[in-house]
Amino acid sequence: MKSQYTNELKAGQSVKEVFFLSRKTVKDKKDGGLYAIMVFTDRTGNIDGISWDGESLSGITPGDFVFVTGNIAEYSGRLQIVVHAMNRVDDREVDAADFLPRY
Repeated sequence: MKSQYTNELKAGQSVKEVFFLSRKTVKDKKDGGLYAIMVFTDRTGNIDGISWDGESLSGITPGDFVFVTGNIAEYSGRLQIVVHAMNRVDDREVDAADFLPRY
């Protein structure tokens, strides 16, 4: 069971949690490297994410469950996860109830 949900995250908080990767876009940095802009989802909503090391995320695609380690920061008035590490999680290790919206 998850211990951190998107609607409970606050700026300055550290994150070590599983999320559903809804979207990932890799872009070029001015210095020639890559960075990734992402959206993470769970049953409570979405939160944006950014990784300044886009190269390390090449095997991870939208639709994957991922274990994210990072910090919560505020950017342009919105919270986002600044991702330090992200690894794919096997679907069988995830409790679907943590990711299905509650009505």
